[in-house]
Amino acid sequence: MPDKPKFAYVANPMDFGWSGFPSVTEYLKKLLDERDGSGGVNAVRSFLAFYDEALELGLSIGWDADLGASPDVRVVLLPDAYLPRLALVWQPESNGTTFVVSEVPMPWLEARSG
Repeated sequence: MPDKPKFAYVANPMDFGWSGFPSVTEYLKKLLDERDGSGGVNAVRSFLAFYDEALELGLSIGWDADLGASPDVRVVLLPDAYLPRLALVWQPESNGTTFVVSEVPMPWLEARSG
């Protein structure tokens, strides 16, 4: 289960590479496929709570709640010592700014986020 998203960043527009990250829908399907029964349901609930909190955090750093048509919110799995950590990344069509929200700090994005 992911921790709460704690770190939010505004990054430069990302014009390609989106297809390398699963969409939220693809990630949810994978959670259900990997965990049969109640384990899958619990994993989905946990992820959806993370997703909702991440979008709220995005609002707090200037996202205007516009997801646009494409690409949608994407899931990034970050390696960690024991479990992968999650980040969500999205880029509204309205201005091209990329928003990144993560469980763990991403110091390489901090210079742009200030």
